[in-house]
Amino acid sequence: MKETNISRESKYYVFDVSDIPEELREFVTYWAAEFCMDMAKESIMTEDVIIIDESWILVGATSTPQIAGTVLELAKTIRGYNGILICASQGLKDFLALDDERYGEGIIDSCRIKIIMQLEENEAKRVKQILNLSDNETTQITRNRRGEALLSIGNSRINMSIHASRREYDAITTAASDIAAQRVSE
Repeated sequence: MKETNISRESKYYVFDVSDIPEELREFVTYWAAEFCMDMAKESIMTEDVIIIDESWILVGATSTPQIAGTVLELAKTIRGYNGILICASQGLKDFLALDDERYGEGIIDSCRIKIIMQLEENEAKRVKQILNLSDNETTQITRNRRGEALLSIGNSRINMSIHASRREYDAITTAASDIAAQRVSE
């Protein structure tokens, strides 16, 4: 057995559970969430940010109540430690698919700030119910283009545009053509 190579002095930690065997995913997810909570508790004077990309995997139909419950607990607890949780998901239907939407809705309810990017009409109708959007706001999120969103904070909502700098875009792009171009230029 080897020692961990995780330095508690690091500014960033990345836990990728996508290749973890199914029988270990619950344990690894729980461990990663506990690690994040411990770090947030230790540094209550700083604003820690936990980002869960493709969160539907941990909360949706392909997950388990134990994993989804761990993420929900993280969502409900992190703000109390001056932290921020960002759950990003492309599919609302998948995000809400476990146990009659219990975990997905619980996470949405726990997050004061929501950024709603373009949605298909059926998903927009579901978001309308969950967030109590107006007809105009619902129509707008179905018409948004890339980079446009509805920002919802409590009962206040505004339309916004998100523009990434070249450096930000290059750091987060998942477009195969952009990644190939980056590899050629290296």
